[in-house]
Amino acid sequence: MIVYAAVAGFIAAEIIMTAIVYLIFRAHYQGVVEHERKIIVGLKRQSAAVHRYDHLRVDKGERRKHHRILLDHEGCTVRIVDFGDRSLQALNNKTIHAELIDISLGGLKFACRLNFPIVEDVLINISFQAEDKTPIYLVGTVVRKEIKHERREIFYGVQFRSLTAREETAIQNFINQKELAKKKLGLMNPR
Repeated sequence: MIVYAAVAGFIAAEIIMTAIVYLIFRAHYQGVVEHERKIIVGLKRQSAAVHRYDHLRVDKGERRKHHRILLDHEGCTVRIVDFGDRSLQALNNKTIHAELIDISLGGLKFACRLNFPIVEDVLINISFQAEDKTPIYLVGTVVRKEIKHERREIFYGVQFRSLTAREETAIQNFINQKELAKKKLGLMNPR
């Protein structure tokens, strides 16, 4: 009987110790969760404070993130990869000779005489040459179309898709070369 009492006492002690460990763990875990919740709430407040005035722009005319440079009728080749619309598949893989109007690290504008429809996600490849005749190949999505009635060309705005570091460097070098050439000619327009 004494053995049974000792075993029962030992089991009771184990149950009590397990309950105490559980309560300590639960209190600690609740503290950690509460601390993490406070951090998340603080970060949300900071984010809201940063973006609170995003709708108020000092310069309403310029919404671009990247510096762009106007170009002087630079030739380029545009290949329509995919219209994303079955009814326009006949135009897929069509190659167009065009002129670059401007370029930045975010995208470019080109002009051509082909008037093609802009539907969602028109994917294109663009190629042109740097000053040293190195070819530059880029992938983009047509996001805008401008028709100016006094001109025969149609203008298309392109947003680049996930540039690699090499492509970004090539574009930035191209922009730097063009700006340097304009400065040498005294044609830079101060902004």
